[in-house]
Amino acid sequence: IADIIAAAQQLQQRESLAVNMSRNDCSYLKALLSLFPSAEARGDYGALATLAACIKTILLMNDPSTIELIITETPIYEQVCSTLEYDPDLRDKANHRWFLREKAKFRTVVFMEDDELVDTIHKAFRVTYLRDTLLRPTMDENSLSTLSSLMTFTHADVVKGVTQGGDDSYLVKVLRMLATEISVITQMEWNQLQEQQSSELLPTAAKENITTTTSSVHHQDPPSPAPSSISELSFRAESKKDEATTSTSWKQHLAPQDGSLASRLLRRTGAISFFRELFSMVRVSLQPTDKDDFYAAIVNMEIDLIDDKRGGSINLLSLLASVLSDPSASVEEKGGILEIIAGIAMHDSTHIRRQCLELHEVWKRDESERMACPGRPNPNDAKQIIFCCSPNDLLASLLYLMAVETDAGLLLQTSEIMRIILDTDMLGEHGP
Repeated sequence: IADIIAAAQQLQQRESLAVNMSRNDCSYLKALLSLFPSAEARGDYGALATLAACIKTILLMNDPSTIELIITETPIYEQVCSTLEYDPDLRDKANHRWFLREKAKFRTVVFMEDDELVDTIHKAFRVTYLRDTLLRPTMDENSLSTLSSLMTFTHADVVKGVTQGGDDSYLVKVLRMLATEISVITQMEWNQLQEQQSSELLPTAAKENITTTTSSVHHQDPPSPAPSSISELSFRAESKKDEATTSTSWKQHLAPQDGSLASRLLRRTGAISFFRELFSMVRVSLQPTDKDDFYAAIVNMEIDLIDDKRGGSINLLSLLASVLSDPSASVEEKGGILEIIAGIAMHDSTHIRRQCLELHEVWKRDESERMACPGRPNPNDAKQIIFCCSPNDLLASLLYLMAVETDAGLLLQTSEIMRIILDTDMLGEHGP
């Protein structure tokens, strides 16, 4: 079988072989995959290597119907991954099953109710893993043309599924959740800081009394555990007997939904990761006209906060600016935000300039804002300054990051973004 498949070198032979392979819902491919469990149980590594070479050659025929079946059917996809662990072109045996079941998780911060969108995201992951991990180490780009095209279309479907639906779209839900978490985290961190400062001013005896009381309350009323209803994408390992043939469950790994500070920080990080991956898909896979529409829509999108008593609205850039100006934000969060802003700036920096100029006009008209944020802070006797940064001012947040950040990678990203935003040679005929 391996010799016949390998001998199909001419285009007509490969097309004829691909047609035969795809007949009867790829029954021949399924029959080949059914040989894997017994060969692995016997420890017949020669047969396993030959079977892996056959499956790999079939994939490299670039037959759309065969590849579509593999990435759509979960059991077949897992069997293909299991077989390709013994690829003879690899120096050592791969661990694809362990990675899929133990490491890879479908993480969400807001539960996805659209099953079609979830299936599309799974397909996008499988295509990417198949192209970049299973086949890429020994293949060139031309051999993976069908997978590359399929990944482009799948990413476009994911972007469409996330953004469609108006105020009920998944994108709007994540934006509202991110705005809520940013506001609550800021208040909780401020309360903690005030409590810490108050405790430092108390006498030692008072501190011991508070500590004893707190300890007593803790033993009497232990904190309730996290909700047990959190679903998780667990690629659970099956028994060794059914390991190669039994499908695993691809579920959502929903972030903790309790009100603790740690859970809220986790949800904020997850939301930023979501936007980072979304913008990466847009940059890599969407057509230029679709990119223009996406960037214009998401940057100018004003979202009303349903639970906000002030009745205000937010947009993506103001939320990103709020996290950048937070001293407690992690390097991961800052790096993801800068990647998002850089994508917007490199595509069309006028979106960022326009928002900065509009915010400046509002700042000039509002006397209270102007008094609260002086143009240049003055240092105290210890040469310390308070950098007053408006929570929704993106330009001020970038300047703040350049002033206080110590990570060289983040500083390089920030300086490049500032260069693009302030480059007057890039201004078009419509102005900034």
